[in-house]
Amino acid sequence: MAPRDPRPDTTQTVAVKIVASGAQSVSVYTQTPTGQSAYITVVTPNVMVTVHDQVAMRTYANAWIDMRTAALHLSKFRGIEVEKVARRMPGLVIAAHGADRTFGIHRTEQNDIVIRIGYLTWILADNLAFRSMAEAWERAQEAGERVLPISPTAKGDTNRRRVHPRPTIPFF
Repeated sequence: MAPRDPRPDTTQTVAVKIVASGAQSVSVYTQTPTGQSAYITVVTPNVMVTVHDQVAMRTYANAWIDMRTAALHLSKFRGIEVEKVARRMPGLVIAAHGADRTFGIHRTEQNDIVIRIGYLTWILADNLAFRSMAEAWERAQEAGERVLPISPTAKGDTNRRRVHPRPTIPFF
């Protein structure tokens, strides 16, 4: 009997939407050695994104940096109503390798900002939410330039298959 291949032979795709209002509690952690085993983790209350290379770091950080000018049009703080069930979202862990599709827009009618990276969408209701997230990604990018490997295909590749969404109108 041949040994079972530990890698899954099916794919599951999950699309997640996070709505944020007010200052967000965001932490940035680095794993100290440089090179292929290095990573940087950005942790919010519901999402933990671990970035393994500079390409992935630029993908995430640039999505936030590109929307900085639009964030000036957001109100400083805007409270939002959230269903009681939605407040207890389970934690989501993302391992980011290489580039992914990104999308950012300022929706003037709702006066919010939508940032989509892969299948993860953030909707930011006010400037406090945007600023706390953007500043964390900028800190992570600065650290990533020092410690992360440049490319996801360098030695030590994780051999993960990249699945990109078809170009469609993003969900909101």
